[in-house]
Amino acid sequence: MIIKTLSREEFKREFEFGDASSYNDQFSDEGLNALYDYIESIYTEEHPFEMDAVGLIVQFTEYESLEECLQEVGNEEISSLDALEYHTVVIEVENSERIIISEF
Repeated sequence: MIIKTLSREEFKREFEFGDASSYNDQFSDEGLNALYDYIESIYTEEHPFEMDAVGLIVQFTEYESLEECLQEVGNEEISSLDALEYHTVVIEVENSERIIISEF
């Protein structure tokens, strides 16, 4: 097994799929920074993260705001950030109203 440590910029380049790909706009630049920070905070050398950009696109969704997310989730039990955090991983995107959530 070969493990390579990715810098923040190398991580972000993993999400460049070519001009015709529908995957190109799944995360904002700031969202990728937040996702990188999240992954870096929970994985260690003993338990490394195996980079899979498409897997991350499937697992996580970025929303412009909590309100947009709550509308899309469409669950009456989930009407606040605290309730959302109870059900899934929520990554707040610094200096914005955007959030990234893990699918549940």
